[in-house]
Amino acid sequence: MEKDYVNRVLKLVEEAEKENVVFLQDLISARSENPPGKTEEVAGIVESKMKELEIETQLVECDLLKEFEVILGIDEFNPEWKEWIEKGDLPQELQVLLEAGTEKKVNVIGLMKGSSEGPTLVMNAHLDTVPAGDGWSMDPFQGIVKNDKVFGRGANDNKGGIVMCLAAAAAIKRADIDFKGNIAFAFTVDEETGSYTGAAYLLAKKLIQGDVCLCADGWANNIQNHIGGFLPFVIVTKGKTVHGTIPSHGINAIKKMLIIQGVFADVEAELRKQKSKYPSPPEVNEEYTNVVPSIINGGKRFYIVPDRCGSWVDVHIIPDQDLLEVRKMIEQRIEKEIERDPELDVRIWIPTISKPALTDPSEKIVKNMKSAAKKVLGKDLPTYRVPWLCDARFFIRAGIPTVIYGPTRSEGSAHSPDEWVNISDITNGSKVFALTSLKYLD
Repeated sequence: MEKDYVNRVLKLVEEAEKENVVFLQDLISARSENPPGKTEEVAGIVESKMKELEIETQLVECDLLKEFEVILGIDEFNPEWKEWIEKGDLPQELQVLLEAGTEKKVNVIGLMKGSSEGPTLVMNAHLDTVPAGDGWSMDPFQGIVKNDKVFGRGANDNKGGIVMCLAAAAAIKRADIDFKGNIAFAFTVDEETGSYTGAAYLLAKKLIQGDVCLCADGWANNIQNHIGGFLPFVIVTKGKTVHGTIPSHGINAIKKMLIIQGVFADVEAELRKQKSKYPSPPEVNEEYTNVVPSIINGGKRFYIVPDRCGSWVDVHIIPDQDLLEVRKMIEQRIEKEIERDPELDVRIWIPTISKPALTDPSEKIVKNMKSAAKKVLGKDLPTYRVPWLCDARFFIRAGIPTVIYGPTRSEGSAHSPDEWVNISDITNGSKVFALTSLKYLD
């Protein structure tokens, strides 16, 4: 490679900043809220950009039900799903995921070939977003620019990451740099509801392959190489409906759910006695296992004793604790409550089991990114455990060392109203991705 390629690439990224902001606005305007997770429109925008850059591009659809046997082979996917679906044994709290899985979901994959044989580096970001929700002070799908920020659903999670990947690729292309091997792209669906028709499917079918991966679903002020465990519980308690003035004649499902929620609270208190030796970013400071009841619904109206209550409880487990042992602990304690209370009618579904995933900090790709970040930002970036799930866990579990870095900041309102991203963080992130790629493929 020419010695001046670094400065050429950095300059080209800077010169394309306005172009990249417009691209991000186009991505934000293409609604891809999940559920339902339709990505046809946003995939088309990404495909057009990639073809403009003369990147070999392919659209890949995955129908959850048609590809169920493939997805069941993914070890994080609960095999009981097949039985649940065949028997129609899914509570309303899980039906929404199944319905979202049958929507038209289009992944975009691509390949940018180098000048000679060599390894393949994958760039990854996801196309879907969480629903916009309420509470916005502006239209969440306009990509409004204000105070050097772009606002909109997906601005940082993760459409800003898509821009980072393709802005890095554009700079490498326009600089006409020879590199060894290939740069592959995996712009995926379904990340917000499990990644099964997205990254997991692409890897299981070997539609995307690589030696290392850069996942653009991270933060702008640190590098992440470790992902904790995740164990969600869907719980339904059953009761007996009677008039609200004679509750002793019925069984209140909400009261029974409170017993189960008490079990989770007790387990959380016990698990939080152990602090993780794998720190999360200081802005997050989540060093313990968290139990988060995220959905609860029960009852039909006032003055009626409810006969059903449903809840979704997320258990985010630090890597230091055994995920299967935590599951066993929770289930055994619920069994004890059932023994104590013969009227406690409770059913549990566990839709997925996501074990911790780690890329060793001594890996070449981690060192390459740290070096690139120092060149771009003028400082060393620390490495941390990412406190959320992302596509990276499937790349790591497929034996592909993966580093996570993106344009998100803790105050950027990901999954919240008025989500935003700094334009400068996208520009700097694009530079980091470009230099990391060139260092690895040198």
